[in-house]
Amino acid sequence: MKSIKSHFVFNKQERNGIFFLLFLIVVFQSACFFIDFSDVPEEKLLALQKQEDIYKKNIETKHSDTLKIYPFNPNYLNDFKGYVLGMNIKEIDKLLTYRAENKYVNSTGEFQEITGVSDSLLQIISPYFKFPKRKKFVHNYTPKNEVVEKRDLNTATLEDLKVVYGIGDKLSERIVKYRTLLGGFSVDGQLNEVYGLSEETIAMVLKQFGIKEPPKIEKLNVNKASLKQLSRLPYIDYAIAEKIVSYRTDRLKIDSIEQLAKIQGFPDEKLNRIQLYLTTD
Repeated sequence: MKSIKSHFVFNKQERNGIFFLLFLIVVFQSACFFIDFSDVPEEKLLALQKQEDIYKKNIETKHSDTLKIYPFNPNYLNDFKGYVLGMNIKEIDKLLTYRAENKYVNSTGEFQEITGVSDSLLQIISPYFKFPKRKKFVHNYTPKNEVVEKRDLNTATLEDLKVVYGIGDKLSERIVKYRTLLGGFSVDGQLNEVYGLSEETIAMVLKQFGIKEPPKIEKLNVNKASLKQLSRLPYIDYAIAEKIVSYRTDRLKIDSIEQLAKIQGFPDEKLNRIQLYLTTD
């Protein structure tokens, strides 16, 4: 018993050595935040990814007592803060590269466009974004009545759309994809239905583009259309299509498209859009 106890008795010099060893461990752990991970072995990257997942979980569940997020300008994120928020190395590097070109992120949508962060992470951290208010430039001259020739939004290519400030690869693809789904834009307001487009960006798009030639939509007869045909129309899902068919069966005929608003659960706020695709004739 005496010999066992002797193994845990240290003199002052030995205790100092132990404390110094602990200090070195803390220093090496802290240094990990400043290491370039581009040449790190795969095993260490996997360990880093595991740590990143833990941070994300802490943010999403809000169970971390030490992690607090305060309003901040995302243009000034550094490696450490971005990592703590749940961003991975590639996402942080994209932002830093963009800022190195003396460019600034001015909206939540643009932040996602540049970094490529997921929708779920953006939903968590974007409420804390604080962008500086821009000062309005006041012209000291009377502008001439210049007429800007708008291009047709229905024939605009991805490259055409990317000329607009704030529109990148993702947003231009979403606009074209949604335009295809609709069969072409019929009214300017349909741009508001494209995910990720802010009001400011939409206003800038409409300064350069407009609906010059509305699409020629072959309307579907609501009294003859099948359930499958109705469910394929924009703004109408399968559940609403079933209700339309049931309502039509009960009344033998639908006299006007406005009559559809009487169906329980029908999205009457979209009725003016649905009228673009349906007729009673």
